Amino acid sequence: MAYRIDISVVRQVAKGQWDRIFSRLAPALKQAQEHAGKHIPCPVHGGKDAFRLFPDYSVNGASICNTCGSFRDGFATLSWVNGWTFWESLEAVASELGLIANGVSQKVPKQLTSGIWRGVILYVGHHDIASGSSSDFVLRLYDEISSSQVTFKGADLESACKQKSLKISQRIEIRRLANENFRRSDEYPFGRCTWQVSIARDKRNWQKDKADERYHQYIERLWQSACPVRLHSAAQEPLVLYLKHRGLLALIDEERLVNIRFNRFCRIPDSEQTFPGMIAAVRDIAGRLVNVHSTLLTEDGFKAALEVPKRLCKQPSDSTISGCAIHFGEPKEVLALAEGIETALSVVVGTGLPCWSCISANGLISVQIPPEVEHVYIYADKDRSGVGQEAAEKLQQRLLSDGIHADIVSVPYAIPTNTKGIDWNDVLVNYGQSGFTKSID
Repeated sequence: MAYRIDISVVRQVAKGQWDRIFSRLAPALKQAQEHAGKHIPCPVHGGKDAFRLFPDYSVNGASICNTCGSFRDGFATLSWVNGWTFWESLEAVASELGLIANGVSQKVPKQLTSGIWRGVILYVGHHDIASGSSSDFVLRLYDEISSSQVTFKGADLESACKQKSLKISQRIEIRRLANENFRRSDEYPFGRCTWQVSIARDKRNWQKDKADERYHQYIERLWQSACPVRLHSAAQEPLVLYLKHRGLLALIDEERLVNIRFNRFCRIPDSEQTFPGMIAAVRDIAGRLVNVHSTLLTEDGFKAALEVPKRLCKQPSDSTISGCAIHFGEPKEVLALAEGIETALSVVVGTGLPCWSCISANGLISVQIPPEVEHVYIYADKDRSGVGQEAAEKLQQRLLSDGIHADIVSVPYAIPTNTKGIDWNDVLVNYGQSGFTKSID
């Protein structure tokens, strides 16, 4: 037996209901709900206009504070504003939605707690030899996820199954979308339910789905386990020294670094070796966490001497980083863009503009711009290959065709001998703030 609240079920049922959930569980968000999409004082640290709920926050509950950070969904928002753990938020939401009885999860057989079953039908109908039942509708399934037989009963399920004309040996997928009033029954723990039954895809796709879920969980876990930047912390000395070596330490503040964190023990894939690391959140245009970028460091603040010291997590196949970026500041009407993290931070230092790191030249070409932005400055890398300038030009053409004014700001210095190129971090390190082109009105 297992006591468990199914995260996937709670998340599915909560979708589109976060306005109601916040009204009941987070009174501190009342002003933000009344002005969704607009900047208001942060409900946690105060200020003037650092916080906002996204216009479509009722869908997934996402929010962002320029000082406290971005919160990818309602659970993260609740945990932050109420000072709860994730599990406290999950239990509160599940209780509010009626997915647990009296605030406590009921005893449920472990194989029946996932909320999703995929497998081959062994029996469907009103008479199941195995159970001896001749009145209740019965569906018996060999569940390929748990490798066990699972039996379902009830009129709600019968209605969903009849629409699909199910047959024995057919492969199906069943999802439990909602539960009300769990019965205390070890064998059949379901009360009134909303079921979704569909003809299932090939088993190989199920395995792909399970792998994607693991990748999503790893990305979230890696970000949540890292520590917010503290520029005067001895424990974060490798990161502090790295920023110092790149000319950023004395000129950047922690508020701009909410999408950077520090992890003392970054593990190299297929190895037990660990390094301190600079962790960066790759977010979509709505601020949702899509991937995590790691820069592995030495204890004295330089990039680790590895073949690949910088890397992204494996991207789940059901999502993409195309259009995403690492956000250093939230724009209003003006936004700067650059390729690398250090380059984007250098632009922040040199201009005071919010600047997003698009990670690569291809990322720069595909980045998505918030609708409120009217003017974009593209801080292009200057490479001997011309890749950086070409990417900037392609982005500029796309933005201009979308009605967004876009200027390319090119490095005004020659590429040093025996180097592949020069970027805006090189300008900051070698020429200071005065090295930046004064082309912004």
